[in-house]
This record gives sequence, structure tokens and C-alpha cells, in this order.
Amino acid sequence: ATKLQSIPAALSRFAGVAGIGAGGLAAGVLAIAKASANAAQEISTLSQRTGVGTESLSRLAYAVKITGGSTSDLENGLQALAGNMQSAAQGGNASAAMFEQLGIAVLRSDGSLRNVDEVFIDLAQRLSELPNGTTKTTAAIALLGNSAEKLIPAINEGRQGLEALANESDRFGQTISESAAAAAREFNQNLERLQSLANGVVMQIGNALIPSINQLAEDFLRAKEAGLSFGQALLNIGLSNPFKT
Repeated sequence: ATKLQSIPAALSRFAGVAGIGAGGLAAGVLAIAKASANAAQEISTLSQRTGVGTESLSRLAYAVKITGGSTSDLENGLQALAGNMQSAAQGGNASAAMFEQLGIAVLRSDGSLRNVDEVFIDLAQRLSELPNGTTKTTAAIALLGNSAEKLIPAINEGRQGLEALANESDRFGQTISESAAAAAREFNQNLERLQSLANGVVMQIGNALIPSINQLAEDFLRAKEAGLSFGQALLNIGLSNPFKT
């Protein structure tokens, strides 16, 4: 048996030892899968917004989070950096001057823009060589926007530190492959479809019952208006016989 094929059997043995029923085990497995899918889909969505592949992005996200930042800080920083790269590529502006001052190329040899995650790592290396202070913060804000200050702890890791954290992300299962991200999207979409199907069944049942309930309510109100007691009104519409033994 493969490792994947052995997982259900291992979970069943664990459930037996822990005294967890089949329902509890299924709920626990679903919760784990849902949490994993949500994390992967967050990176997938972030990848679409920043244009960075899920593997590289999840490694950077791990580095940012472990140094006190958030994925939102990373997203804002990468989007600001991408905008400044576009501006610098046109030349003759403040963004171009800042990249040139730091010795960072934004274009490949063929004239196309480099990947923003690659430039981010170059920027981290250059800024990590500067002492903490106004010069570093000003340069970071100029290229990474308002999230720069939250990203400085990760930036201070430099290239080598970020590579070490990327390897740690791989070892700890935090790196999200493109296939895992796609599977997570499909999983969450299927859960949403199942929820929609369940809601649809409830609505269909409700829609079928509403006319009958309305008729009962109208009959009851008419009985009450005729002066019948509560019990007599119920008896009149056939819902209850309080005198039946």
C-alpha cells in the first residue's frame, strides 16, 4: 500500500485508540481539509493579485509571517513594488533613480520586466546591508509603499536569510504548489456547491409547504374570529383534538 492509501487505516486506528466515533473522525478530517484548503486558496488568490507563483509567494509569506508581518503586508508591498518597477522601466523618474541608486535591475537582458518576487529578494539584500534608520526606511517606503515598515524585519533577513526561511517553509509543509492551490480552489468550490444544493433542497421543501401553512393560518384566524377558543380553533382546522384520550 502507498503512503496515501495507508492514511485512512492509520486514522481509523487513531480514532479507535482515542475513542472517537466515525462521525467525529469524519468531522475532524473535514475540518483539517477545510483549514488546509483555505490556507492554500488564500495564497492562490494572492498569487492572482500579485502575479507571483504560489510556491515563491508562499515561501515569502512564511518569511513575512514568521518575522511579524502578514500576508496583507506582503501583498501591498509586492503590488507597490510592481508598480514602481513598471514606472522605473520607463526611465527618468524617482522610481528609476531609487532602483539605480540601490543597484537593482528591473529589466532582463531582453528588455522584459523581471519577476517582482526576484526583485523583492534583491531589494531585501541591498536594504539588509544598510543600517536601520531613516535611509533604509525611506528607501523601503519609496519602493514598497505603506507596508514597508511591517516588511523591514523580513527584509533584514537578506537573501541568505530569506532562502533559509524558504527551505524551512518547504520542510514544514508551508509551501503551496500550483497543483495544491488548484486542488484547494476545487475543494472549496465543491463545498460551496454542496452548500448551495442543500440550501436549494431546503428552499424547495419550504416553497412546497408555504401554501399549506398559509391555508392553515387563514383557517385558524377565521376560527378565532368566529369566537372559538384556542383548542377549538385547532380542532376546527384538524390540527389537534385536546379531548382525545
